[in-house]
Amino acid sequence: MGQLNLNKIKSENSKYEEKTKIDFEDGTYLHIYKHFSNSKIKQVFDNFAKVAEEAKVKNFEKELNSFNWMDLLTCFIIEGFTDLEFSKASKAKLKEFKILMETDYYNKIVESFEQKELEKFMVKVAESIKLYQTLQNEMQPVKQQVMNINKKKDILFPEATKKVEKK
Repeated sequence: MGQLNLNKIKSENSKYEEKTKIDFEDGTYLHIYKHFSNSKIKQVFDNFAKVAEEAKVKNFEKELNSFNWMDLLTCFIIEGFTDLEFSKASKAKLKEFKILMETDYYNKIVESFEQKELEKFMVKVAESIKLYQTLQNEMQPVKQQVMNINKKKDILFPEATKKVEKK
């Protein structure tokens, strides 16, 4: 044992590039990452959030809501921690996830991830959701104050109101 240094950290981080080969009964194979890095976990969660937001904006929430959320997160894990390629377009990606979930490949892939890494991912997701909820709760009073100021702008800023009226 010795003092922690950058070489030790670099050496430790190399484990995040290690992959394992999964062989399927039909002779095909897939590589999966053995370990989930914090940055890759964040990227997977960000991709999940991006698709959810895009579904709302582009009106394909029905497709998104047809998933059990745990299955959907699992598909994003597969996308982020394997070399299986999915479409870039969110709506197409959701269709591909559905197709994958209907196969025996899906269960074999999920079972091939180390339980410890899946738990690590879920803990990070839970922390992100908790942080988001905390920020939302803390922003409510600020939003209310802004709305109250806006309602009283004539009283609080009479000069600004008069200038707008003159134009």
